[in-house]
Amino acid sequence: PYGGVACLPIPQGEHEAFAKCVTGAKTSRAGQFALLVRSGALPGSDDWTQDGGTAGHTFTSNDQRVKPPFAVLWFGGAADWVGFHPSSTVVVGGRMLILNRSVLHAIDIYTGRLLWKEPIPGSRQYIAAAEDAVYVIRGDVCLRIDPATGSKVGEIALSKPPEKRWTWMDVRIWNDSLIGTGDSRLLCMDRHSGEMRWKFQTECDRIGFVVGNGKVFFVEYWSAKHQRRGEEGSDVHTITALDLSDGKVLWQTKAKTPETPPTEKKPSHPIRPLEPQLTYCEANDVLLFTTVKWIASAYKGVSGDVLWTKPLPSRGTAVGGYQAPVLLPDMLLPYAGTSYDPLTGSPLPKERWEGMKVRGRGCGRALASTHIVRSEEHTSELQSHSFISYAVFCLKK
Repeated sequence: PYGGVACLPIPQGEHEAFAKCVTGAKTSRAGQFALLVRSGALPGSDDWTQDGGTAGHTFTSNDQRVKPPFAVLWFGGAADWVGFHPSSTVVVGGRMLILNRSVLHAIDIYTGRLLWKEPIPGSRQYIAAAEDAVYVIRGDVCLRIDPATGSKVGEIALSKPPEKRWTWMDVRIWNDSLIGTGDSRLLCMDRHSGEMRWKFQTECDRIGFVVGNGKVFFVEYWSAKHQRRGEEGSDVHTITALDLSDGKVLWQTKAKTPETPPTEKKPSHPIRPLEPQLTYCEANDVLLFTTVKWIASAYKGVSGDVLWTKPLPSRGTAVGGYQAPVLLPDMLLPYAGTSYDPLTGSPLPKERWEGMKVRGRGCGRALASTHIVRSEEHTSELQSHSFISYAVFCLKK
């Protein structure tokens, strides 16, 4: 895929008959050879374009092709030298792009071959990618990198003198828009030209946001120090939906951090709680609000109507630490051994993570796709492949 070529010794007189037999690829001639070129992605495949998989931060892929049983496509090679614990990894256009220790690497998804690497001093954790550009945060600019060569083709500045120097915190891509946060501001820009389309300024310390179905959903919140001081209102958060095209408010609602039951046991080792954040699934229009260690509530994305409110413990199916949940169109996975109906918050009758109990610590988290964690015909393999890291998306096509 994405430019793979087969060079076949087919005589000119037989080329027309050969071309009629070809599906899913293009044919051409080069001297005495027939060239068979497979351009673009495989039908039913899907990319992993942002830190959470999608702009909705669901930690899922819509790939229709990946399903058990699995087999190794490639192993080792140059990819081994990229390093351990990469800051951010995305897959787009047949390339796996890894940001690790301020160096951006591109690896061929089908062979494991290192295509290029480019040092980006001062780069932050989050990257996002489309087939024509990779976006990397560095201070008050968001760099636009050519995914084919690694060269810088532009940058989008967050501030201009004599304005205060703001810092990019996070970015998402939606069609031709780049949506990001800079300290206490939420901004939408043309991702090619950098032209500002609209911005929102909060009075709180931070903003967490997701994108989907032509809307931007964000939650305003105070930093943990305000809550530790017991300041009034620091545990109440405003969730807002904006029209992506013009930044106009569609709806707003208030959400509160659930209280920890007094009978709950304290963990044997400290686990960092989650800052307030959102997860949005386009297919079912469900918006989840997660904070500290709970999925606190769910809303209808189109209207803001409450679907359910109940604190569900959320470890994000991570081995150690609280993380955002995995959200599929018909399944919510907040914790190992549990699955819920995302529309009602009710437990599903069959546990999809049976036997996978969280204990101790670890360095990964669970990801999902259309057929992983749901295929009934491969139940035994399903359990052994429940905790899937980025490797699945390296092998998925």
